[in-house]
Amino acid sequence: MRHWDAERLVRRLHARALVLSFVPDAEQRQWRMLTRNRVEYGRQIGQVCNHVETLLEECRIKISGYLSDLFGTSGMRILNALASGERNVENLAALRSGPIKATRQEMEEALNGAMSDMQQLVLRQMLEQVAQLNKHVEDLSSGCLNVFGMAATVDGAYSGFLGKAGTETLPDLQVR
Repeated sequence: MRHWDAERLVRRLHARALVLSFVPDAEQRQWRMLTRNRVEYGRQIGQVCNHVETLLEECRIKISGYLSDLFGTSGMRILNALASGERNVENLAALRSGPIKATRQEMEEALNGAMSDMQQLVLRQMLEQVAQLNKHVEDLSSGCLNVFGMAATVDGAYSGFLGKAGTETLPDLQVR
């Protein structure tokens, strides 16, 4: 900084022409940190879920077209079974539950792909990563209750991201 810049700043400070920066209070800074972390975890969940879909496409397993939510109840049962090594398409198709767009035979055809041991390992790691990120989101929500003495809830008909991993954008926090 040149000396005339410093002199000009001093003159403006004495004339009260400088506006000081806003520094939020500690509680607001904590809320911002909580929100930023939740948004980041939501973004990471979405990325991992997209990688899972890409991996399934590489294996020629096309179940995402038949399930409304690949990371819903039926989808997670099937994904966990695939990650555990299940390859029998009849057993995998039997894991579906609730209203599904496909018949059992269509599901069997969609599940008739080839997954290598390495792809199975990667799938298992991705599902563990999604579960860990979901746990982080839940921990932040429960931490909000402990730190602020109030409950922060996620808008929508679901709780947390476990059922909607990566398919929704992260809603704003609401204080009850």
